[in-house]
Amino acid sequence: MLRKKNVLFKVMGSTEMGLGHINRCLTLVRSLPKSWRATIMVNNDPLVEQFLGNIDLSSDTGLGVEVLLESQIDCYKSSVDLLIFDQLGKNRSLLKALKEEFNCVVVAMDYFDYESEEVDIVINLFNQASEDSPSYGRIKCYEGLQFSIISQQFEAFKNKSIHLKENIQQVFILMGGGDAEMKTCEALELFKEVGPEVSIDVVIGPLCPHEGAIRLVAAQLSQTVEIYKSPNNIPELMAKADVAISGCATTFFELSFLGVPAIVLSQNMLENRFCHFLESQGLALYGKESLQSSWRKIARLEQRQDLVKTQMETFDGQGARRVLDAAGIPAPTNIIAA
Repeated sequence: MLRKKNVLFKVMGSTEMGLGHINRCLTLVRSLPKSWRATIMVNNDPLVEQFLGNIDLSSDTGLGVEVLLESQIDCYKSSVDLLIFDQLGKNRSLLKALKEEFNCVVVAMDYFDYESEEVDIVINLFNQASEDSPSYGRIKCYEGLQFSIISQQFEAFKNKSIHLKENIQQVFILMGGGDAEMKTCEALELFKEVGPEVSIDVVIGPLCPHEGAIRLVAAQLSQTVEIYKSPNNIPELMAKADVAISGCATTFFELSFLGVPAIVLSQNMLENRFCHFLESQGLALYGKESLQSSWRKIARLEQRQDLVKTQMETFDGQGARRVLDAAGIPAPTNIIAA
């Protein structure tokens, strides 16, 4: 019997950065062919450990899946055929140690050290290295929004938001992660002055420490506001929205896949550059200078129609297949994870 090949995912999450990297790693795990098994190595964060502890991956995927902490790497004795490194920051010392330990092909995502000696393949949605095109050298590089990873659970709700209404009736707000800059409160504050009589669904994640402040702002609004904490029906909530205010990463990709026009907000400099890029491509409105101004624009039906058209052309739900293909793992043909 042939030995199953093993892919090691090194991924991290935190209150500041959220669980987006972990969730897209889980989508890739669920997309692996049966001839592979997966090991997920995460940083030593209690919230991340708790999140993964609530998921029965082996039963969910039908694969052998092992989860270990970064501190346990010295005790890990399995062979590794492929390492997928998905966390912000260069962290060359960790990469070097993993490369030396396993002597395997290394794929790095959201990784902008194009001269790294430890990396063989880089897959980025957007080049954050500099304003100039990097020199790739020996590293094989892939870049573009077509590599955005979207969970398969969104497929059942695709196209349900395409028939846009003349007037906005339902708003969806989700910033993702720990919402360190309290952008959810900022989005809600918008409706004190310029919000029409709409219903608002707000989703906060398990890492968000601002639930009390969010509920306080929501209570001051005249609109109907429903607040959901870590709900299991996010695709359904997204699909019924006419407009969303969201972060610019995984949440925005999911909204775009479903055809929901969005205003994006950033929480740091990297996200700021990415938001400007999304707006320049006609994919979203960036609410940096004036959230009120962005709302007035997106309230126009023609603006929403233009955004949705571009979103649907860009996010086709095939990103996981492309990532696995680039990494040298032929994915099953029925994969729909972007």
